[in-house]
Amino acid sequence: MTDQFALATRIVKRDAQRQIAYSVVLEPRDADHPDSQGDYYDAGEIELAAHGFLEMVAKGDAAADLMHDDGAAVGYAVESFIAPVDFMWGAGDRIELVTKGSWVMGIHYPDSDIWAGIVAGEYDAVSVAGRGVRMIEEG
Repeated sequence: MTDQFALATRIVKRDAQRQIAYSVVLEPRDADHPDSQGDYYDAGEIELAAHGFLEMVAKGDAAADLMHDDGAAVGYAVESFIAPVDFMWGAGDRIELVTKGSWVMGIHYPDSDIWAGIVAGEYDAVSVAGRGVRMIEEG
């Protein structure tokens, strides 16, 4: 079965000068530690999702809208990588562990009003929309 989904992720770091918010988009999870929708995925599946998203960006089919309103693009992916090792990242009270295999993305928000909302905490997460095949494990 193909499902539409949206995953909210915490903004870990902000670069105020360049108006870029960095977030862990997906991190490896197992059946004992699923995400908020009860799903889990390994580093290989995360890499496929990251590469698929970037392909959509390259084709002009993906950008960041505002809270999945399907409106105009308000942000643009400017960095994306798969964490090669576990590391601590962030600033101030937002320092957290990024685990190996996690997908990290930086999104540039050029509009100063949108950026002000991010800085004020009005928008404190990045959300990724997509489609996936949900497989039910019998057990």
